[in-house]
Amino acid sequence: MRKVYFASFLLILTALNSCKKNDLKGMNGIFNKNKYDYVQASAPGIIPETSGSIALFTKTYDASSRLQSIYSRFRNVATGIQYSFNLNVSYQPGQMIFTRDNGDTTAVLNFSPNGRLTSAKAATPFYLDWSYRRDYNFIYAGNVLREIQISGEVHSVDAGQWIPYIQLAYDKGNKNITRLTAGGIYRSSDKSWIDYRYDASRKARAQVYPDDMFGDYHMFYFFLKYLNVLPELQPENLLTSSSFGGEGISYPASFERQYSNHQLDASGKLVSYTQHSAFPTNQERTENWQIDWTCFK
Repeated sequence: MRKVYFASFLLILTALNSCKKNDLKGMNGIFNKNKYDYVQASAPGIIPETSGSIALFTKTYDASSRLQSIYSRFRNVATGIQYSFNLNVSYQPGQMIFTRDNGDTTAVLNFSPNGRLTSAKAATPFYLDWSYRRDYNFIYAGNVLREIQISGEVHSVDAGQWIPYIQLAYDKGNKNITRLTAGGIYRSSDKSWIDYRYDASRKARAQVYPDDMFGDYHMFYFFLKYLNVLPELQPENLLTSSSFGGEGISYPASFERQYSNHQLDASGKLVSYTQHSAFPTNQERTENWQIDWTCFK
């Protein structure tokens, strides 16, 4: 009889200490359906003038495990940290709404009933006035995100049209993004891209590498990566290297990166790694990144 009681106690203890999905009825399943979320990414030296660790983003959650706020910094490869601000989150059926502390709207994300991000509106540039907002459309194929489109500038030849904003290519199993292509301000603009390479022998249960920066025009894409609303952006295998390239003049800067010293916690989540960047100007930078996670109880 004691064995039965002990086994029952272990089952109850496991249930109390395990993570559960934050799939909330009142949200129609939107945001993410993960058992956990990366709550902060930080590293020393990402702002050269500081000596301590600086967070690229930090999230808070309400009592129902919904995202409540996110403090974001955006990093341009050429110039370092450009902008930082806090956004508060509210919810309507099928929507997440982001507002600044003064109440101004910055972004609205629209989700399908099954939780897939389908469209969005955001101030453009992302940190400025809502009156300059742009529309975004999300294209899926093979059950993964293939392209994010942006509405053309009002006073341009692209007005009234969808133009490529972000395009994603995957490996054969659609498990890892192999190339991220970023469109320019106009359809005719030069494109830039980042190629990714992975360790086929090592996997993580969950991971994020948040610091792949283009210029400020693409900050909205990286905001979506901070939020963790696009599960395709989390690779299955450990990232080992990446390289930046582009048509014409590469903006903001070309670079090669190596990723090493991956550390996983007991459940297989990436909690730290080393990122070494080399630039054509013979400049090099090494950063030790830490990823903090929260478990939804």
